[in-house]
Amino acid sequence: MRLLKALAAGLALGLLSLPVSAGVFTITSPGPLDSQFPITIQIDNADGFDLLKATFDLSGTEAAAPGIQPLIIDGDPFNIVGPPGGTATFFSISDTVFGFNFTGFNNGETFSFDWDPDIAGDTLYGAEVIEQLGMLITLNTAGGAVGGTLEVDSDQSGLIAIIQSPVPEPASLALLGAALAGLAFARRSLS
Repeated sequence: MRLLKALAAGLALGLLSLPVSAGVFTITSPGPLDSQFPITIQIDNADGFDLLKATFDLSGTEAAAPGIQPLIIDGDPFNIVGPPGGTATFFSISDTVFGFNFTGFNNGETFSFDWDPDIAGDTLYGAEVIEQLGMLITLNTAGGAVGGTLEVDSDQSGLIAIIQSPVPEPASLALLGAALAGLAFARRSLS
């Protein structure tokens, strides 16, 4: 029992001192901001976790261009360049939410696709890169889900979202250690 208690306490202290190094996922849509068809989106995985799924929600794009309807997906993406050694399978939930399921999308790899967004009721609408501003991107990784939105990059040449790794925060790790110590104490009390 003492061994279990010591192990739990050691684990709790060890978890408190773990360095938290977060990687990132970078999503870009190169410009210029007023460029039209085709519009490219690229995901770079510079994270320790495999990327399992990326979902793009266009419903927030309306706020970026007041008076313009939110963008919709018009047809399947094309020129898909999947992660090396993996797959990228397109899915569509609605006309404003779509994404890809991945296999083998590992750290250091890139995925890209082209697409032709439109607005509802006008399939000939010439959407521009800037109109993707505010697009919500959710990434499901082997370490959890994270998200962000496309914003204008620092040199005003395109759009970018830098999404931090789903690395547990030190406080969460400390809570786990405390729970393990509590279990050891409860077990000892019951013995």
